[in-house]
Amino acid sequence: MYGMHGCSIKSFNGILMSEESIHICGQSFDRASKHFGFEWPFNEIKEMSELKKLRLFSQLKSASFGSTNLNDLGLKYVCENTDIENLDLQDTHITNNGIQYLSQLKQLKYLRLKENRQLNSTCIKYLNELQNLMDLQIHETSIDQVGIVNLNLVRLKDLLVDEMDPETLLKVSAKLPECTFLVKGKAEYFKGEVVWKKY
Repeated sequence: MYGMHGCSIKSFNGILMSEESIHICGQSFDRASKHFGFEWPFNEIKEMSELKKLRLFSQLKSASFGSTNLNDLGLKYVCENTDIENLDLQDTHITNNGIQYLSQLKQLKYLRLKENRQLNSTCIKYLNELQNLMDLQIHETSIDQVGIVNLNLVRLKDLLVDEMDPETLLKVSAKLPECTFLVKGKAEYFKGEVVWKKY
């Protein structure tokens, strides 16, 4: 089927869409884009099912939902595009249970979970399934040192956490020798040693 200007038209869940663009939550996106993010100011996804359309992005590598109302159902739809490598979930409505959907993203390397106080150490078991993860930001969550001790991501290079017992961080730093542990503005640990510390 073709539109008025000769653009090919396809149907997705009964919605007619052009080959060049995808419409999500009232905004238009180039289907060849490598990054997805809503134009500012935007914070309300009225229909999470709209995010199913992310599957139509042929080259998508990163997506940002920071400071939106993205919830577990929305995250489930986001993870249907399994090519995503970089995902920003800062300050959203996702829960510990929603983190399990990230396991579909086998190529995920960068994950930002900061400012999600509803997330606690229960989600660590799901994060440990992300074995290609290289950069993880979990400061300003409720993930405590018990959760940090159980973290087992062998490819992790950078981890940003809240301030906690230094001995615990030294112990985990030794367990993950390729990872730099950064307590934002406070200290840095690497290979079981303190690199720098603010006094």
